[in-house]
Amino acid sequence: MYYITFNDTPSGIYQSQVIDVVTYLSHLGDVEVKLIAFLPYSNFKENKKKIKMQLPSAVVFPIFLGITRWRMLKPLLKIITKKGEVTICRGPIATELALGSFRKVVYDGRAAVKAEVEEFNVTGNKQLGVDFIKAEKNAVLQSDYRIAVSNKLVDYWEKEFGYQVDKHIVIPCTLASKSSGELLMNKNDDSIKLVFSGGTGAWQSIDFVANLCRKAMKENATINVLFLTKENRVLADFIKEFPDRCERKWLKHEEVFNELSECDYGILIREQNVTNQVASPVKFAEYLNAGLKVLISGNLGDFSEFVKENACGIVIEDEIPELISVSPSEKKRLNEIANQYFYKNSEKIKSSYFKMLKSLSELDK
Repeated sequence: MYYITFNDTPSGIYQSQVIDVVTYLSHLGDVEVKLIAFLPYSNFKENKKKIKMQLPSAVVFPIFLGITRWRMLKPLLKIITKKGEVTICRGPIATELALGSFRKVVYDGRAAVKAEVEEFNVTGNKQLGVDFIKAEKNAVLQSDYRIAVSNKLVDYWEKEFGYQVDKHIVIPCTLASKSSGELLMNKNDDSIKLVFSGGTGAWQSIDFVANLCRKAMKENATINVLFLTKENRVLADFIKEFPDRCERKWLKHEEVFNELSECDYGILIREQNVTNQVASPVKFAEYLNAGLKVLISGNLGDFSEFVKENACGIVIEDEIPELISVSPSEKKRLNEIANQYFYKNSEKIKSSYFKMLKSLSELDK
């Protein structure tokens, strides 16, 4: 079995959502799963080295003619793979490259690609945007099986592409197959610490988050805010306004858990658009895993309802309400929720992957 990625570079997300998945499936299905990664030509050698250090068996190639000429990789893919194999493809372009060349193709749908192109111009190229949208439709309708990160993404497939079959599983962005560390149960002060962890892409609504935090901090002097993200002009101005109560850090992936566990609430607030309405941010699971309650906007994938059903946070409308510190017992409960629903070795996630493997086996009969 193969797992194919296209234009995804090594990062914390790549480690947890690609490399760990490949390793996990290799043990779960008792069959070797080989990663084939097509990386951007820029920084190729450095990024290849990062992947090979984590997964020595990976086969890594550059997108040598540029991303707009992605079709040129299809003959190469046929040469380097065994005919008659099954492959899981992360994203629509990887799936388009694989269709017609493998016995079974599984589309690993991570997002509403059409919405991302139309709402945020994620490709930065008009023709490439058209290619991505067409490839997404083909991936949804022509794949033999599908993985969706949320039920809302399946609803999107039904609405946009007329998807009507029941050959899919829903697996949210999951955590590694091992614990990240020990929870920090006791703080040294009485502050209420909020944290925003993630990128500053347009869909992450950093301006909106800063404005909500600003209002909450003015109303409650015990609230402090930590941003675990790269430098950003909006955040630089915000930190100047609250220099003693707000800070920004950029950490290695393995350092994030300990920093999160010192906080009370994780911020996952985004604007209302299709991109966010089908999303499954891994930060949600990481917050719960570190014992944080989640401040989440409404209609964010399946997670807004999950928060209500499991009392693991607050659904935010137009302001952050009055908050209290999260107790050690509550932190432990939140961590247990993460263990139950978002660890790859949990029974829930394991049974979903088994369902996919069984369905693929039955398709051969």
